[in-house]
Amino acid sequence: MSENIGGKWTLDITDLRSGITEANRLIRVADSEFKAAAAGMGDWTKNADGLTAKIKSLNTIVDVQEQKVSALKQEYAQVASEKGANSKAAQDLEVKINNETASLNKNKLELEKTQSALNNFGNETVDTAKKQEELKDKTEKLTEKVNDFAKKALVAVTAYIVTGK
Repeated sequence: MSENIGGKWTLDITDLRSGITEANRLIRVADSEFKAAAAGMGDWTKNADGLTAKIKSLNTIVDVQEQKVSALKQEYAQVASEKGANSKAAQDLEVKINNETASLNKNKLELEKTQSALNNFGNETVDTAKKQEELKDKTEKLTEKVNDFAKKALVAVTAYIVTGK
């Protein structure tokens, strides 16, 4: 049913229950892979590798959840046509669809925020490099001024010693 955690997979709705079980297992595996990768990073939100790992995990989770919602909707359509939209089975599926959709939307929002954080992280790195370059330039100019002053002071002190004035 699945090639690997990071790749695409499809949910076989012929056995919805086992398909949902496998989807939930894939979500747990993707989440645990992220936790393992982030464990040694400290605050992963301040690390490009941590943000990238979270994005990979969320992409996998979102893909799996989209498949779950799609499979549940297909199952709902089948149950609603066989037993009616007001049947207990159809309403139970509708609740599952709503809950899975809410979870999917939450993860999509988190993915969007994490991608934005990674983009900002790159921008902050560029800004920091620019500020470091500006500081370096200012330090070099200040060093030149100090050296010029020191030379003038040395000439003045030497002249005073030689001439006594």
